[in-house]
Amino acid sequence: MQKDLKQIKGVLPPLYFFIERAGFELMDQKFITLDKDGNERKSRPKQLNWQRNPGVKLTLRQRETKRNQNGVLFQHQHFKRRIERPA
Repeated sequence: MQKDLKQIKGVLPPLYFFIERAGFELMDQKFITLDKDGNERKSRPKQLNWQRNPGVKLTLRQRETKRNQNGVLFQHQHFKRRIERPA
């Protein structure tokens, strides 16, 4: 996982910092995408920008209770085109 963390850019490193500060341990990270049917597919970090719905699936463990939790984050695309209201 250390090798994967070195390849990460953007908002994930600060997010991981705040996850640790909140009392959680980052146990695992998997880079994923969604196919056209909404099924999860594993992806490589360097291929995420080429995918339609890039995301990361995190497994966290709360330090005090040792309870595991999963979370999924997806990249949000901003569109410059205006959404038209139906007439």
